Amino acid sequence: MKKTITLVELILATVLLMTIILSATSLDIATRYFFKSSDLKAKVLNEASLITEHIAKNALFSVGEGGLKVSADDGDITKRAFSVSADGNRLKIRQDLRSDNNYYQSLDTPQDSNDDRCVEYMFDSTTHTVTYARYTNYNCTGTSQTITLTNKLMPLQGEKYVTYDPTHPFRIAISLKLRHNPAKAADSKTNPEMDLKTALFVH
Repeated sequence: MKKTITLVELILATVLLMTIILSATSLDIATRYFFKSSDLKAKVLNEASLITEHIAKNALFSVGEGGLKVSADDGDITKRAFSVSADGNRLKIRQDLRSDNNYYQSLDTPQDSNDDRCVEYMFDSTTHTVTYARYTNYNCTGTSQTITLTNKLMPLQGEKYVTYDPTHPFRIAISLKLRHNPAKAADSKTNPEMDLKTALFVH
């Protein structure tokens, strides 16, 4: 006797097939969502890391006038290797380097600030930017070339972006908080926010 497929069996097979397809689709969507979220977090963290590396590179070339203690940060960038603003939103670094396009050619005249170069980092939570400026004058005045390092900066709660502690005269602390889209609320999956803190050393 020839066996035929009944309507009930056909319905059951269809339901089973649809269940398998939906499960596979859901798994694929969840996997893509997970990787996209991880990718966003990695991008935000990488951007924060690039900023600290940029500052660290310039800090390596910092130079103060011979015989003066770096710990006395009185804001006089003509003598100090660096200066941190009181609100922690600005960091100036004086370098014994050429101010023209030969960016990293040393002058070997640390006793003479007039031929030095001054660079500045500005942290602005209002515009969500961290800006780097390289000035033609040694005291961070005059014409500058500026680069926006990020437009993801977020305000810090009870902290400063740049902190200087006189008890550690050769160290400055950098605190950053970046959000993938600063205009929207933070969300760990769709709009991640990352914190990064590091200590940098100046001469």
